[in-house]
Amino acid sequence: AVYLHDTNSPGAFSRANRAVSHGCIRLQRPLDLALFLLGDDASEWTIDRIRMAIDLPPLTERGRQFLEENPDFEPLHSLSFRRPVPLWIDYYTLYPDADGTLREHPDTYGYDQVIANALTW
Repeated sequence: AVYLHDTNSPGAFSRANRAVSHGCIRLQRPLDLALFLLGDDASEWTIDRIRMAIDLPPLTERGRQFLEENPDFEPLHSLSFRRPVPLWIDYYTLYPDADGTLREHPDTYGYDQVIANALTW
C-alpha cells in the first residue's frame, strides 16, 4: 500500500530538499487530489466527509448539521475507489531542466547504487 496524506509540516514544501518523509508521500493539496480521483463519484456528502477529515469545514447544510450533532465524530481515515488507481512514482537523479541541460540531483535514497549493482554483469 502507498499512503498519500497531508503533512503537519507544510513549510517542507518550500524547502529545496524536501526529503523529510518516512516512506509515505506527503501531498501539498490532498483535497484536490481526492476530488480529482473521485471524479463524478464525489457526492456532496463524501466531499464534506473528506473536508472534515482534514479539518476543513463542511460545505453543505447536511455536513454542518452533522458536525453540530456529532462534535466527537470519528473522521474518515481512508477512501476506497470503485476502480483501482494506478500510481507511478518516478525517482530521477539526472533530469533535464527547462533548457534541456541535464542536471544532477542528490540520490537521497541511494537507489543509483542499487540500480548500478543490478546492471553489473
